[in-house]
Amino acid sequence: AFKTGYVSETQATSSCDTVRSTVLIPANTFAAGDVLMMRSMQTTANQTGFTYSTIWITTNGSIGDAQGGENLAQIQSSADGKGFYEKTLFIQTSDGTGLGTSCYAAAESVESSTSGVVGGDPIMDLAIDWTINQYMTVSVCIDNSGATWTNYGAILTKLN
Repeated sequence: AFKTGYVSETQATSSCDTVRSTVLIPANTFAAGDVLMMRSMQTTANQTGFTYSTIWITTNGSIGDAQGGENLAQIQSSADGKGFYEKTLFIQTSDGTGLGTSCYAAAESVESSTSGVVGGDPIMDLAIDWTINQYMTVSVCIDNSGATWTNYGAILTKLN
């Protein structure tokens, strides 16, 4: 399994839509036929606006750089609470061609203890080239002062 680190920030310490936590997934770690599970949990507190957080698979894993690559999941929240991510990835071609990597959320898996969360993308086909180094990254944008966002780490695990 691969896990990003714990990160907790306020608007004052965070720059919008940039990588805040990352983990390297070495080239050829995963191959066609592999099934992966991605999970993560976060909390938001003292919200007076929105917090936008995303988990990516990308070739650029530098902390502070712009988010990018293939977006696995996102949470947009205007209320305090907890949110979690759960996605299953089916690798059909390891070089990202054709159907590449299909990613789906369990029904309503991106949830929160509040009603202000949006997410749970439908089935997506992603062009992830697993034959080169990739990074799983966690990004955030906090648009309100005083808010605190905490991500407890994103975990990517091979199931088969």
